[in-house]
Amino acid sequence: MEMTQYTSRVTALEERRSTIAQRSKEAIARNNVRKEYKFRNGNEDLPVISLPEEFLIYRLENYRTRDTQLSLIAAGEQEVGFFDPARREDPSVQARQHRILYQQAQTGSGESVTPIHSELGRVGVQTEDLIISSDGIVVNGNRRLSAMRELWTSDPAKFSEFRDIKCSVLPESATPTEILKLEIGLQMQPETKLPYEWTALGRAVRDLRESLIPDDEIANLMNRDRSDIVRAAKMIDNADLYLDEWLSRPQSYDQLDETEQAFKQIALKNNVKGDDSGIREITRQFDFLLIEQRKHLTDRAYIFINAIEQNAELFLENLASALDIDLPAAEPKKPSQIKISFEPSGPAAKNYEPLVDYLHAQRENSDAVKKLTATIQHVSLIAAEQGKKKETAALDFASQAEKRLNAVDIQTAGPATHEDLRSCLERCINRSETLLAELSDRQVQGRSK
Repeated sequence: MEMTQYTSRVTALEERRSTIAQRSKEAIARNNVRKEYKFRNGNEDLPVISLPEEFLIYRLENYRTRDTQLSLIAAGEQEVGFFDPARREDPSVQARQHRILYQQAQTGSGESVTPIHSELGRVGVQTEDLIISSDGIVVNGNRRLSAMRELWTSDPAKFSEFRDIKCSVLPESATPTEILKLEIGLQMQPETKLPYEWTALGRAVRDLRESLIPDDEIANLMNRDRSDIVRAAKMIDNADLYLDEWLSRPQSYDQLDETEQAFKQIALKNNVKGDDSGIREITRQFDFLLIEQRKHLTDRAYIFINAIEQNAELFLENLASALDIDLPAAEPKKPSQIKISFEPSGPAAKNYEPLVDYLHAQRENSDAVKKLTATIQHVSLIAAEQGKKKETAALDFASQAEKRLNAVDIQTAGPATHEDLRSCLERCINRSETLLAELSDRQVQGRSK
């Protein structure tokens, strides 16, 4: 799909600038101009000119291509800094960017969006002008340019319309921030024909924030709710954390296929103000394990992540019980961390670090990871049920256990299972005695109130 026929040619910078300036001057004299309302609120006329295709340069900062660029570098297929904007005049860099864009130009979205390469091949004419800088860098229309170049190369006679490209030219005074906002304003709308990857959206939000643009303005620029903007930033931050610290594969964005909903759940449920950040840091590691093992789960990763984050402490305590891990009491909080409350004190806080230690120890062995992943799925769903009906959950689970024990028929148990069966029943007795002791304590506490 990525095979190309086009050979990248880069016209010298000064020749591009002078040609674009002269043709822009002529277009303005003929009043061949248009307004772009996402650039300076449409208060400036943009000259519309035609340029030979070799006068146009792909914009390397293009958000659509950033994931692929970073993944190629992370995989060692391109050297660090290969796609640095300072190298935009390098034909080899332009050629690699062309291949990335051309692959995207052959990609549609579902059944409703036709790949731009197919559509341009069908109509045979340019249907919308590109937007370029005063030195020929394509701000809007990089995919279309790659498709037109390939079509013209494949059949110059049939696709002669693509030899010269119609472009609207931004003024030389256009700033990097204005160009950034223009790309995002034109392309990152919810109704965009080929939707941007969620990672590109998050990265764009982060870049705009670094340019000191408020979230409300970013939301207006992208035609989205402010909550979408906040969530997008959290999602990319968590994705980078997952790649950097969990997988130890920084910027390998090709490892994030089919993870959007999972990271959305983490952003919505794990990154919550006012929660115990220590507990959320621990549950997030179990979230990351589920994302890493997503192809081996019985359901989508976000289902289990939601169950974990909705019932964080319940999940951790149940998991410790399932794994037979003792959880020591947490260290007392410092005086500055203690909040005054007139509510009855709950059970003492626990230290969940032994669970984290166990988790990382199991990652050394693939079979152990599979077993732990299965346990996490099971425990998370139990915690979700307990969370839904807390008052009756204990009785429901005890009743289910009783029914299962009543179904045990020792007479039919094979001799080979006797020892394992004895161990299992002894564990049931021990667990029952522990639960009965806890129940007695709770009943005594209830009578003393």
